[in-house]
This record gives sequence, structure tokens and C-alpha cells, in this order.
Amino acid sequence: MPGVILGLVRWTLVPIHTISTSVSLAECGDIALNLGRRLVNSVKGTSVFLFGHADQPLVRGLVERRKAVNWYHGKHGMDFSRVGWDLGTPPSQRYGCTGIGAIPYITNCNITIDCQDLGLGREIAKAIRATPGGLAGVQSMAFEHEGRVEIACNVEASKDLSSEGHFQYTSPEEIETRVGEMAARKDVKLYGTSWWDLHLMKLTEELLKLCATEMPLLGNILANIECD
Repeated sequence: MPGVILGLVRWTLVPIHTISTSVSLAECGDIALNLGRRLVNSVKGTSVFLFGHADQPLVRGLVERRKAVNWYHGKHGMDFSRVGWDLGTPPSQRYGCTGIGAIPYITNCNITIDCQDLGLGREIAKAIRATPGGLAGVQSMAFEHEGRVEIACNVEASKDLSSEGHFQYTSPEEIETRVGEMAARKDVKLYGTSWWDLHLMKLTEELLKLCATEMPLLGNILANIECD
């Protein structure tokens, strides 16, 4: 099945994304839930919280679950007593907690403004989020970074596909323009922008599809090769 699992360090986070319109988020949610159950049954003492389409029937987002555990305060500020885990034993300092879920494929855009005004950064981050008046699919936060302020954006795919049947995203250029306009009102310039290029993401999608279809065949071939 053409899905991809990504692991992130600092606690363990396992988001499962669909990279093909032939695979639904509901199916990815079932995979995530089964993965969580296998984990807590195989490694005693571990715990799992679910998010996205693995979290039924609430379908709570990753940001909501992260906030509940003080994720954004860093590892020393996390409060294990506040974690609402779904599978396994209560979270502990020894094992932490593993987040497993199914969410739309996400691209990333980070914009640094050339000032140290964190309040301005937070104001901009709030304004561009995917709320009325904001940008579609954008989840954003601001934080201090190397003497300046960075506005980090995760960008989810739109529910509507393009005419070619591909996922659609708010472009990094549109995000950069909106941030630049708001910063300019305070006479602040942009310092730099980085993003996960959508063309590269498309290449990654095609590569993963190829791996999903060809790797089983390659494995069978290698298994039948006699080594000297």
C-alpha cells in the first residue's frame, strides 16, 4: 500500500501519510492504530497517543495533542502527568510516549524576519494560520532562532485535488508574500526563507510509489541469488 511512515526524534512521532489518492486517510488511520497496538504489546511499559484519523471518533490534530503535553516547551518542560495516552501504560520518564497517527501529507515553509520581536512573530503566525482570513492548510508558530524570529509553517494538503488529480498546497511564495507584507508594516524585512520544495516532494512521491511496487520483486530476486 503506497503509504509512508516518518519517525521524528524527541519523543517518538510516527505520522502516516497517504501519497496516493487511491489510499484514504481512514485506511492510513487503521494502519496507524494497528501499529500502535503492536508496539504496546511488543514493548512492555510503552504508551501511545493517537492523532488524526487514528484517533477515532475525535480525530484530534497533532498540534492539539502536542500542546497537551507541553511539547513546545522542549523536553525539560514536558509534563508526563498531563499526557492523555490511548494505548499501553501511563507515560513515564523512561519510555516517554509515542504519537502515532494518520494525517494529510505535509510540506514545510520556514520564514525568518530580521528582528528580535517575538510578539510580532506570533502576531504574524496567528494571522496566516488556516482560520478565516488565513492561508489554507497552514499551521504556524513563531520562536526565537539565532538572534532573530522564525515563523515555522507546516502546510497540509487541500481536500480538493487538482485537475490532474494531485494534492494541492498553499505555495511557499504566497506564505512568504503574506509574511513580508505584515512585517513591512512594522518596518521589518525578511531575513530568509526555506521550504520543502513541492517539485522535490512530487519526485519523492513517485519514488515511494516505485519502491512500494518494485521492492518486493527485488527482494525475491536477491533471496534467490547464491552468495559465494
